[in-house]
Amino acid sequence: MRLSEFINIGKEQTTEARTLAKGTPMQELIKDYKTFTSFNIGKLADYAVSGKENEVKSVVQRGLKSFKEIDLLKTDREKLQFIHDMITYMQPHMKAYLTPDAYNKFKPRIQTLANLYKDAVKSQTTESLEETIRHEGNKWNIYSKDGKKRLGSYDSKKAAKKRLQQIEYFKHESK
Repeated sequence: MRLSEFINIGKEQTTEARTLAKGTPMQELIKDYKTFTSFNIGKLADYAVSGKENEVKSVVQRGLKSFKEIDLLKTDREKLQFIHDMITYMQPHMKAYLTPDAYNKFKPRIQTLANLYKDAVKSQTTESLEETIRHEGNKWNIYSKDGKKRLGSYDSKKAAKKRLQQIEYFKHESK
Protein backbone atom coordinates (compact mmCIF):
# COMPACT_ATOMS: atom_id res chain seq x y z
CA MET A 1 0.00 0.00 0.00
CA ARG A 2 1.34 3.45 -0.89
CA LEU A 3 1.75 6.09 1.80
CA SER A 4 -0.84 8.42 0.24
CA GLU A 5 -3.43 5.61 0.19
CA PHE A 6 -2.58 4.70 3.76
CA ILE A 7 -3.01 8.25 5.06
CA ASN A 8 -6.25 8.79 3.13
CA ILE A 9 -7.73 5.62 4.64
CA GLY A 10 -6.81 6.90 8.12
CA LYS A 11 -8.47 10.25 7.37
CA GLU A 12 -11.61 8.52 6.08
CA GLN A 13 -11.85 6.33 9.18
CA THR A 14 -11.36 9.31 11.48
CA THR A 15 -13.95 11.38 9.61
CA GLU A 16 -16.38 8.46 9.60
CA ALA A 17 -15.91 7.88 13.33
CA ARG A 18 -16.58 11.58 14.03
CA THR A 19 -19.70 11.58 11.85
CA LEU A 20 -21.14 8.49 13.53
CA ALA A 21 -20.67 9.61 17.12
CA LYS A 22 -19.75 13.25 17.57
CA GLY A 23 -19.01 13.66 21.24
CA THR A 24 -17.32 16.12 23.53
CA PRO A 25 -13.95 17.55 22.47
CA MET A 26 -12.29 15.20 24.97
CA GLN A 27 -14.04 12.15 23.47
CA GLU A 28 -13.10 13.33 19.97
CA LEU A 29 -9.47 13.70 20.99
CA ILE A 30 -9.27 10.24 22.55
CA LYS A 31 -11.02 8.65 19.57
CA ASP A 32 -8.70 10.34 17.07
CA TYR A 33 -5.63 9.55 19.16
CA LYS A 34 -6.59 5.87 19.30
CA THR A 35 -7.19 5.83 15.55
CA PHE A 36 -3.79 7.38 14.98
CA THR A 37 -1.91 5.06 17.34
CA SER A 38 -3.65 1.87 16.26
CA PHE A 39 -3.78 2.50 12.53
CA ASN A 40 -1.28 5.10 11.37
CA ILE A 41 1.68 4.71 13.70
CA GLY A 42 2.11 1.01 12.97
CA LYS A 43 3.17 1.82 9.40
CA LEU A 44 5.81 4.43 10.29
CA ALA A 45 8.67 1.93 10.21
CA ASP A 46 8.08 1.42 6.48
CA TYR A 47 9.06 5.03 5.83
CA ALA A 48 12.17 5.37 7.98
CA VAL A 49 15.31 7.09 6.77
CA SER A 50 17.94 4.49 5.96
CA GLY A 51 19.73 3.42 9.15
CA LYS A 52 17.03 4.83 11.46
CA GLU A 53 14.64 1.85 11.36
CA ASN A 54 15.30 0.87 15.00
CA GLU A 55 14.62 4.39 16.26
CA VAL A 56 11.33 4.49 14.37
CA LYS A 57 10.40 1.06 15.71
CA SER A 58 10.88 2.30 19.28
CA VAL A 59 8.57 5.27 18.55
CA VAL A 60 6.04 2.85 17.06
CA GLN A 61 6.24 0.53 20.08
CA ARG A 62 5.76 3.47 22.45
CA GLY A 63 2.75 4.68 20.44
CA LEU A 64 1.15 1.24 20.39
CA LYS A 65 1.73 0.81 24.12
CA SER A 66 0.13 4.22 24.77
CA PHE A 67 -3.06 2.99 23.06
CA LYS A 68 -3.64 0.68 26.04
CA GLU A 69 -2.28 3.04 28.70
CA ILE A 70 -4.74 5.84 27.99
CA ASP A 71 -7.69 3.68 29.09
CA LEU A 72 -6.06 3.15 32.48
CA LEU A 73 -6.05 6.86 33.27
CA LYS A 74 -8.98 7.97 35.40
CA THR A 75 -9.40 11.72 34.90
CA ASP A 76 -9.70 13.75 31.74
CA ARG A 77 -6.85 15.95 32.97
CA GLU A 78 -4.54 12.92 33.17
CA LYS A 79 -5.63 11.85 29.68
CA LEU A 80 -5.03 15.35 28.31
CA GLN A 81 -1.55 15.48 29.81
CA PHE A 82 -0.77 11.98 28.53
CA ILE A 83 -1.85 12.81 24.97
CA HIS A 84 0.07 16.09 25.08
CA ASP A 85 3.19 14.22 26.19
CA MET A 86 2.78 11.63 23.42
CA ILE A 87 2.25 14.27 20.72
CA THR A 88 5.34 16.17 21.86
CA TYR A 89 7.27 12.87 21.94
CA MET A 90 6.19 11.63 18.52
CA GLN A 91 6.42 14.77 16.40
CA PRO A 92 10.18 15.48 16.69
CA HIS A 93 11.01 11.78 16.42
CA MET A 94 8.95 11.47 13.27
CA LYS A 95 10.65 14.53 11.79
CA ALA A 96 14.10 13.20 12.61
CA TYR A 97 13.65 9.60 11.52
CA LEU A 98 11.21 9.63 8.59
CA THR A 99 11.97 10.59 5.03
CA PRO A 100 10.95 14.21 4.33
CA ASP A 101 8.10 13.13 2.05
CA ALA A 102 6.74 10.68 4.60
CA TYR A 103 6.99 13.24 7.40
CA ASN A 104 5.12 15.83 5.34
CA LYS A 105 2.37 13.27 4.74
CA PHE A 106 2.04 12.38 8.44
CA LYS A 107 2.39 15.94 9.68
CA PRO A 108 -1.31 16.84 9.09
CA ARG A 109 -2.38 13.88 11.25
CA ILE A 110 -0.22 15.11 14.12
CA GLN A 111 -1.53 18.65 13.58
CA THR A 112 -5.11 17.37 13.71
CA LEU A 113 -4.32 15.72 17.04
CA ALA A 114 -2.74 18.94 18.31
CA ASN A 115 -5.84 20.93 17.31
CA LEU A 116 -8.16 18.41 18.97
CA TYR A 117 -5.96 18.65 22.07
CA LYS A 118 -6.38 22.44 22.14
CA ASP A 119 -10.18 22.09 21.77
CA ALA A 120 -10.28 19.56 24.60
CA VAL A 121 -8.23 21.85 26.86
CA LYS A 122 -10.64 24.71 26.15
CA SER A 123 -13.65 22.52 26.91
CA GLN A 124 -12.08 21.31 30.16
CA THR A 125 -11.42 24.90 31.14
CA THR A 126 -14.97 25.94 30.34
CA GLU A 127 -16.38 23.13 32.49
CA SER A 128 -14.43 24.27 35.55
CA LEU A 129 -14.92 28.02 35.07
CA GLU A 130 -17.72 28.45 37.58
CA GLU A 131 -15.55 27.05 40.36
CA THR A 132 -12.65 29.43 39.74
CA ILE A 133 -14.35 32.67 38.65
CA ARG A 134 -16.31 34.61 41.24
CA HIS A 135 -18.22 37.89 40.99
CA GLU A 136 -17.22 40.11 43.88
CA GLY A 137 -18.41 43.73 43.96
CA ASN A 138 -18.09 45.04 40.43
CA LYS A 139 -15.17 42.74 39.43
CA TRP A 140 -14.82 39.17 38.23
CA ASN A 141 -11.98 37.42 40.05
CA ILE A 142 -10.07 34.30 39.06
CA TYR A 143 -9.05 32.06 41.95
CA SER A 144 -6.75 29.04 42.17
CA LYS A 145 -8.38 25.60 42.22
CA ASP A 146 -8.29 25.49 46.01
CA GLY A 147 -9.82 28.99 46.15
CA LYS A 148 -7.12 30.44 48.39
CA LYS A 149 -5.19 32.56 45.89
CA ARG A 150 -6.62 35.30 43.67
CA LEU A 151 -4.98 35.11 40.25
CA GLY A 152 -6.53 38.19 38.66
CA SER A 153 -9.38 40.67 38.62
CA TYR A 154 -11.38 41.66 35.52
CA ASP A 155 -14.20 44.03 34.60
CA SER A 156 -16.28 41.39 32.80
CA LYS A 157 -16.92 37.68 33.12
CA LYS A 158 -15.98 37.26 29.45
CA ALA A 159 -12.53 38.78 30.09
CA ALA A 160 -12.04 36.56 33.14
CA LYS A 161 -13.01 33.43 31.16
CA LYS A 162 -10.66 34.38 28.35
CA ARG A 163 -7.75 34.85 30.78
CA LEU A 164 -8.52 31.60 32.60
CA GLN A 165 -8.47 29.73 29.29
CA GLN A 166 -5.09 31.28 28.53
CA ILE A 167 -3.78 30.24 31.95
CA GLU A 168 -5.00 26.66 31.50
CA TYR A 169 -3.64 26.43 27.95
CA PHE A 170 -0.16 27.61 28.92
CA LYS A 171 -0.15 25.49 32.06
CA HIS A 172 -0.50 22.38 29.88
CA GLU A 173 1.62 23.68 27.01
CA SER A 174 4.70 24.25 29.16
CA LYS A 175 4.85 20.64 30.41
